[in-house]
Amino acid sequence: MECPEVGEAFFGQDGQYAAQGMCTKREYAVTEEIVVDTYTGLMWQRILPPTYDGCAGGVPEGSLCSWQEASDYCHGLSLDGRDDWRLPTTGELEILVNYGRYNPSIDTTAFPDSSQELFWTASVDLNDEGLSWYVNFRHGYVYRSDKKNNYHARCVCGSGMGHKPLFSELIIQGEEIVIDDLTGMMWTKKYWDSTWEEALRYCELINYATFRDWRLPNINELKTLIERETAAPASLFPGMPRNSFWSSTTYPAAYYLSMHVDMMTGDVYGEFKGNVHFVRCVR
Repeated sequence: MECPEVGEAFFGQDGQYAAQGMCTKREYAVTEEIVVDTYTGLMWQRILPPTYDGCAGGVPEGSLCSWQEASDYCHGLSLDGRDDWRLPTTGELEILVNYGRYNPSIDTTAFPDSSQELFWTASVDLNDEGLSWYVNFRHGYVYRSDKKNNYHARCVCGSGMGHKPLFSELIIQGEEIVIDDLTGMMWTKKYWDSTWEEALRYCELINYATFRDWRLPNINELKTLIERETAAPASLFPGMPRNSFWSSTTYPAAYYLSMHVDMMTGDVYGEFKGNVHFVRCVR
């Protein structure tokens, strides 16, 4: 199926901009035991064990871990001559998600044993210490769960990604824009509500603050606005409402769903494209 042309329905999806070279490709340096993400510098455990040392969940016993067991396992791991392994934060682990794939939504050359779905992160829910965040590598959803539940663990080492976005605001001809000084992306301060098709069209056609090259952000761009160390909203973006925002990324397993972010909580999941959510454009 050919992509729609400018002005046609559904123009502006992330796949069209990827074809123009506007999406950064993930690059890994792979050895037998580890995967180095050349974008972040983080080093990842490549091959998961059939059973985790110190874990008691799953069948066979030890094939899954509670949150505390997963954390202890990573801290006790010795791999590739390193002993500084740890459980990744949510922001680190979700970078491995490939939203162009489904079941699993990850690079299977770099991570060949990726049939498992749910992976713990080190990030604890701000509103309930009994919950922690996890990433579902079946479809790239990001949620929270009871720490007593049993999931997988993929350990990481490196300096981490503790930086937070820093936003600055400008007014151009009476219209407010917000610049993310960390990524260099420019966002409309104003937001609207619409269906997904209307959101694509609106961002492609608006003339805002003298700029005409706005577009609906893809899911990775939209996720840069999340800050899960804050709550209600889970973002430091100035004036962010506690609502869900559309991305231009279609859920790969169901064309009628699009990935979106709930800025109230920081949850990431698919939503029916005919529903109405908020829209914020990027350039």
